[in-house]
Amino acid sequence: MDKVMTVVYALRQGSILLGLKKVRLGKGLITGPGGRQEKHETIEQNARKELRDETGLEAMVLKKVGIVIIANRRRSIRIILHYFIVTRSKGVLKKNSDEMAQLKWSKRIPYKKMWPSDRYLLPIFLADKKCIGHFHYSGQKKRILKKYKLEKVDILPRKYNKALDKLPWLYP
Repeated sequence: MDKVMTVVYALRQGSILLGLKKVRLGKGLITGPGGRQEKHETIEQNARKELRDETGLEAMVLKKVGIVIIANRRRSIRIILHYFIVTRSKGVLKKNSDEMAQLKWSKRIPYKKMWPSDRYLLPIFLADKKCIGHFHYSGQKKRILKKYKLEKVDILPRKYNKALDKLPWLYP
């Protein structure tokens, strides 16, 4: 079973917007806003909605920068994450929401408090590049198994499709 989700990283004047996830997947980790795609919305609509609901900000410039499949060896669920960068936004930043706490603009990225995959993904996204890939996590959210692969691409698929499953490196 697949879950389709978004992660949004907002940028402003050399800083990135990060917060502490309070509930569900990623609880206790520092991350960007995001969430599960609803059937009635596009992935871009979901990214805009999650940014607005969790931070109070409205995305003026939203750019899709990655599609990454997260697999866990203990479960049959895969998470298909669509990553976005927001380079221009408007609105008043909330400090807390139902899902995020301690929202703030940071010049330094606290990788040790984030998903381990972020230390591989964020440098690509912050260099204005795109990628597709996969990460296999152990049962613990802080440990990546040695099975991961990232490929920088010039063009991302508009949405996840079964063609990504056929990439030879996806499941070693």
